[in-house]
Amino acid sequence: MGRGMSNHDGGLFRAMAHGTQAEAREALATLFGRHAPDVTRFLRRMLGNDPMAEDLTHDTFLTAARNAAAFQGGDARPWLLTLAARRATDELRSRRRRARREHTVSRPESAPVQPDGELESTLATLPARERAAVELRIVDGLTHAQVARVLGVSLRTAKSWSSDGLERLRRTLGEEQDA
Repeated sequence: MGRGMSNHDGGLFRAMAHGTQAEAREALATLFGRHAPDVTRFLRRMLGNDPMAEDLTHDTFLTAARNAAAFQGGDARPWLLTLAARRATDELRSRRRRARREHTVSRPESAPVQPDGELESTLATLPARERAAVELRIVDGLTHAQVARVLGVSLRTAKSWSSDGLERLRRTLGEEQDA
């Protein structure tokens, strides 16, 4: 433990909130070592033993570090589990939305689409990042992971841009058919 850091959770949070960068890093590492196994187990139960639990564990601790000053003291485990539950709930909601969108616009990965004039003009109305993601995903038939690599963004961002673009396309094309 660094100078002025105590071994209890409250001291670790104080070090993250008010310590030097080195003390904050050491405190976060200690907190992670102490509570990460419990947080990961909890997230695996919530997400059905999903590998995403480990990513969300890391997100939980990063959120805790960013909000260290808000910690009220005592045992950090309940607070960390609350943060983890919120992240898991967000992830489950996101999956449900994604599943609904993919069900609505289900298309085999290996069957790229050749845009017709109407689709091409509708694609042109999308923000550039969404258009790029949709074109790579649907027109070029790339996977989300490949889209992320091509655009130089995270997988989560690539999926978000793609799904947002597809949703805009559905709304726009649906409005044109209703007219």
